[in-house]
Amino acid sequence: MDLLPWVLTALLTLLAILLITPFYSLVSTGNKRILNKKLPPLAAGGWPIMGHLRLLSGPELPHIILSNMADEYGPILSIRLGVHNALIVSSWEIAKECFTTNDLIFCDRPRTAVIQHMSYNFAMFGLGKYGPYWRELRKISTQKLLSNRKIEMLEHLYVTEIRALMRSLYNSCVDNSDGKVLEMRKVFGELSLNVMVRVVAGDVESENEEVGGNEKWHEVMTEFLRAMGVLTVPDVLPYLKWLDCFGGTNRAKKTGKEMDRLLQGWLKEHKKHSRTCERDGSFMAEMMRVADGVAREFPDYDADTITKATCQTMMLGGSGTVAVTLTWILCFLLNNQHSLQRAQEELDKHIGKERLVKESDIEKLVYIKAIIKETLRLQPPGFLAEHKEVNVRGKHFELLPFGAGRRICLGISFSLRLTELALANLLHGFDIEKLSDEIVDMTSSFGATTMKATPLEVRLKPRLPPNLYA
Repeated sequence: MDLLPWVLTALLTLLAILLITPFYSLVSTGNKRILNKKLPPLAAGGWPIMGHLRLLSGPELPHIILSNMADEYGPILSIRLGVHNALIVSSWEIAKECFTTNDLIFCDRPRTAVIQHMSYNFAMFGLGKYGPYWRELRKISTQKLLSNRKIEMLEHLYVTEIRALMRSLYNSCVDNSDGKVLEMRKVFGELSLNVMVRVVAGDVESENEEVGGNEKWHEVMTEFLRAMGVLTVPDVLPYLKWLDCFGGTNRAKKTGKEMDRLLQGWLKEHKKHSRTCERDGSFMAEMMRVADGVAREFPDYDADTITKATCQTMMLGGSGTVAVTLTWILCFLLNNQHSLQRAQEELDKHIGKERLVKESDIEKLVYIKAIIKETLRLQPPGFLAEHKEVNVRGKHFELLPFGAGRRICLGISFSLRLTELALANLLHGFDIEKLSDEIVDMTSSFGATTMKATPLEVRLKPRLPPNLYA
C-alpha cells in the first residue's frame, strides 16, 4: 500500500493545527475580556480546536451525555462544537422562555453541509432558515395537507392502509397455530410509509418503475434520518473542510441524489398524467399548481425544486416519526403486561369484538391516549393518569415531543390520528407476546429521531372473528 498520501495528510493536518492554535488562543482570550460574565457556564473537558466533540463521540448517546452535564452544571450551560458555541437547556421553565419571549432568536436552523446536500440547498423549508420563504411554504403546506379539514378528507387513505395491514398480519398468522413472529419496526415503518406515499404521491407511484418502490424509499429515508444526526468536519471546523476523513459529506451527497431520483420519478409521472393526478388530490399535484408562483416570488429555487423539496419534507416528517413512536409504545407495553391488558380491556369495553376500531371511537379510548402521551414523554414506563392535564401540542413546556413556538411541528394532528388509530387496531385485533421472558431491549440509536437500535420481534395471535380481517 502506498503510504505517501496518508503521511502527507497527517503532516498537513498537524501543520494546520499548529498554525490555528495560537490564533484560536488569541481570539479566545480577547473574547473572554469582553463577554458578559452572566453567560451560562462552559462545561469542562473541552479541547482546543475541537471543543467538546470528543465527549459526544463515545459509546453513550449524546442526549444522555448532555443530561449528565446538566446534572453537574445546572439547567443551562454551554459547550463548544469546533468553532461553534452551543447552548444546552435542560429545564422546562427555561425552554418556555426560549419558545415564547425569545422565540424569534431560536427559530432558525443551523446550515450544515449534510443538510445542504440533502435538502436541495435548504429548499426544504423545515430545515431552512426562518424568513419569508419559510413562512410561505409553511402556510401552503398547512392549507394543502395539514389543516383539520384536509386531514378529515384524507381519513379514508390511512384507514384503508390500516385495514390492509390488519388483513396482512392476519394472513401471516393463519398458517401458524403458534402465532406468526414479526419484526414490528419493519411493520410500523411500512404502514407509515404506505400512508405517506398515498398522501403525497397519490396512486401514480405504482406505475413508475424508476423509483424502485416503497422498499427503496424506506432505505433512503432511514439513511437520511441517520445522516441528519451526524456532524461532519466542515460543519464544526470549516477551515478543515478538505479533511472530511469519515466521508460524511460524500454520503450526504449520495443520499441527496438518491432522494432526488425518487422524487423526480414522482414528478415525471405527475406531469405525464396531470389530469389523473389533479383528480386524486395528492399533495404533489397541489404543490405543482402553486409552485410557479412561489418560484417567481423566491427566485433562488425553480418550481420543480420547490415541489420536490416540500414533498420531501412531508414524507420525512410524516413517515419516520410515526413508525418510531409506535415502536417505542409497543416496547413499553411488552415490558408492562398489565398496561397492555388494561388497554385491551378498554377496547373490548367500548368496541366489543364484532367490529374493528373506527376513527370516531378514539375519543373514548382514554387509556390508550394516555399510553401514547406517556411514551412521548420518553420516561420510564408506568402509564398512569397523573399527567392527564398536560398535552403534547407545544402549550405545556414540560412535554414537547413536537416542539413549540414558530417551529412547532405542522403535522401534530395528522401524526397523532394515525398513531392512535393504528395502535388501537393492532391491540384490538391481536394478542401480542414477546418471544422470551426477558425484558425488551430499550437501547436506542442516535439520529434525527431516536430509533430503537435492535429489532422488535413479537408473536401475534388474532383475537377477533376471521371475517373482520377480510
